[in-house]
Amino acid sequence: MRLTDATVQRLTLPAGGAGTRGHGDATMTQDIPGTIMFDGTQAQKDYYLPRLAIGWVMGVVVSMLGMYFSVAFDLPTGATIVCTFGLVLILMAAARPLIQSHAVS
Repeated sequence: MRLTDATVQRLTLPAGGAGTRGHGDATMTQDIPGTIMFDGTQAQKDYYLPRLAIGWVMGVVVSMLGMYFSVAFDLPTGATIVCTFGLVLILMAAARPLIQSHAVS
């Protein structure tokens, strides 16, 4: 996938613009993934958008679950969220073969 001149122009800020802190021209790298999604083909969007949605939903749900465990068991919040993400990752990896075997059958 290539960035077009119009895409680069949208990402380039004027000298002293927002986010440049007076250091001249700069590109807003945080906007590049969103721009790539809009410039991609429909097949690419169909492939990545569901994965992006699953990632966002899982991130929110697991973070909330980690915060709940933190309050319920009086544990440090940051470490509990990280451990919850690890536990969910292990559970999903263990469940994946079961899900795939039922989908194939």
